[in-house]
Amino acid sequence: MIFNHLSPSDVWMVQNSIKSTKHMLDSHLLARRHAVDDLMGWACRQGSIQAVNKAVSLGADPSLVQVPETSVLRYPTSTIALASNHLDLVKHLFHLGANLPPHVHEDIHAEVFFGQKPQLLKICLEHCTKDQFTNLQANLDLALERQVRCTIVTTSDKRAAAMDKVKYWLELGANPTALCRGGTTSLDIAILSFTNLRHTYYPSSIVDPLVNLLLSAKPDLNANALYETQKFMEEGGRIQSQFCPIRSAIFQTFCTKSTKIMELLLEAGAKLDLPVYAELNPVVYYASICRLYDAELFDFLFSHGASVRPKWLHDDRGEYHDVTPIHKLWEHWGGRRCLLDDYKFAVIKLFIGRHAVQNIAAQFVRHLFRPRASIDDKTEFKPLMMERSRAILKLILRNCNFKTTMVEEMEDLFHEIIQLEKTNSPSESIVDPILKDMLMPYIKLPMNDDVPIV
Repeated sequence: MIFNHLSPSDVWMVQNSIKSTKHMLDSHLLARRHAVDDLMGWACRQGSIQAVNKAVSLGADPSLVQVPETSVLRYPTSTIALASNHLDLVKHLFHLGANLPPHVHEDIHAEVFFGQKPQLLKICLEHCTKDQFTNLQANLDLALERQVRCTIVTTSDKRAAAMDKVKYWLELGANPTALCRGGTTSLDIAILSFTNLRHTYYPSSIVDPLVNLLLSAKPDLNANALYETQKFMEEGGRIQSQFCPIRSAIFQTFCTKSTKIMELLLEAGAKLDLPVYAELNPVVYYASICRLYDAELFDFLFSHGASVRPKWLHDDRGEYHDVTPIHKLWEHWGGRRCLLDDYKFAVIKLFIGRHAVQNIAAQFVRHLFRPRASIDDKTEFKPLMMERSRAILKLILRNCNFKTTMVEEMEDLFHEIIQLEKTNSPSESIVDPILKDMLMPYIKLPMNDDVPIV
C-alpha cells in the first residue's frame, strides 16, 4: 500500500485534504507502530493544532510523546517542551488535559530558562503549581541576567524583542538586583554596559532604556550593600561582592562624566549614606578610582546625601573604627605617604572637612597619622611632608573642636611625644614636633619638664 511509504505527518496531510480517506487512514495510522506518537511529535514541533487534535483522537497522550532516541529506542518527552515555540498550541495542549509529569521537568526547565521563553513559563504557571519548577526564584533571576547580557549585544533591529523578554522576566518576578553568577546582578550589568573606544568611555544607547526598564520592577537598590556589610560583621574577611547598583553607577559616572544613571537610581530609592562597610561607601569608592580632583562630582555626591562621617559598623562587640571611610581610604593609599600626592592630599582635606574624623580624631592621629613611615627617611620629601602634615593636623583640630572635646584624649599622646623627644627614641615621628607645637597651648607640661618648645 502506497501509504506505508509515507510518514505519519504526510498521511495526516493526505487525510486532511481528502475527506473520503478519513476512516481508512485512521485505521492505517493505528495499525502502524509508533505512528500516532510520530504524528503527535511532528504536530507539536510544527505548531499544528489540527494535527494534535487528530493524534489525540487516535489515542495520543496530550502530556507525553514517545520520540525516537535511536532507530530502536524511544524516550518519553513532554508535548509542552516540543511545542514550546508555539504558545497557542501550548495553551491548547493544557486545554486538552496536558500536565507536567516529574520526569519531564528538566525538559521544560531547559526550554524555559535556557531557551529564554518567559511567555512559556507564564502559561505553565497558569496551569501548574510553582513547586513544579525547582528553585524558581533563583532561575528567574539567572534567566533575567542572561537576557540582559543578550540584550546589550543585540543589534538594533532585534532590540525591541530582546527588551520585551526582559520585561516578561520582570513580570514573572525576576529580581534585577539578585546576586547571580560571580556576584553580578542584572542591574549592575546594565549600568556598566558602555563601550570603550580608544580608552574613552561612551554610554551605550541601550543603557538608559534598559536601566529604566529594570528599575520599573522597583527593586531594593540598597539590599546588597547592607547584606554584604552584615556578612562582613558576622564573618569578617573581605567583601565578596562589590556589585551594588550605586557603586556601579559611580564607576559609570567616572567613565562617562555623566550623572544621569546615578540620578535615576537616586530617584528610584538608592541611598548614598547607608551604614555600610567603607569599601562600599560611594564617596570612598569614587575617591579611590579617581586621579584628578573633581570638586563638582564630589559636591554632587554630598548634596545627594553622601557622608564620610564615622558613624557606622558597630555591634555588641564594639565599633569598627578601622573600617570607617577615612581609615579605609588612608589604608588604600598607603598611609601618610598619600599626602605627597596633590590629588590624594586634596581628598583627605575634603574628608576631614566633611567630618570624617568626628569622634575618632584622637585615634586617627595616634594610630594612623602619627606612626613613622618609610617615606619619612627620604630627606627630599621631608619639607613637603611636614608642610602638608601641619595643614592636615590644623584641619583636624579645627573641625573637631579640640579645645572642648579632644584635650583629655590627646594629653597622653602629648606626654608620650615629650618623653620620646627627651630620649631621642627611634620611634619618634617627623610629625611629633608639629603635634607638640599645636598641643602645647592646651596641655600643661609636668612641673619638671623644661623641654624647649619647637
